[in-house]
Amino acid sequence: MQNEPTSLTTPSKEYIYAGSRLVATEEPCVLTLSSTCAFYPLSGRPGSASITTGAGCTWSVTVPNWVLLTSAASGSGNDTLTYEVRENFTGSARQGLISVGSQTLAITQDS
Repeated sequence: MQNEPTSLTTPSKEYIYAGSRLVATEEPCVLTLSSTCAFYPLSGRPGSASITTGAGCTWSVTVPNWVLLTSAASGSGNDTLTYEVRENFTGSARQGLISVGSQTLAITQDS
């Protein structure tokens, strides 16, 4: 199952002083994944990657249809992405991307 498109938001605060409105934006949300690529055998297996970002920064995940997401499909702040690459019955190697925010984890599976 594929999830909604990835997104990141930048936290902001609004202040009103003497009738004037000021919106202060915090540092932009920067997200990093602990891995950028992973290789899996024909039989498949579980995988994971650490998500690192600011406490108020939200994110969501998309996966190929042959990958089962076993952790949260969205969240905020740091977390661990866990998934399972399913067995490959296609007869040929396959490649796909797991996306978290603007970052991707390229996965390749043997045939």
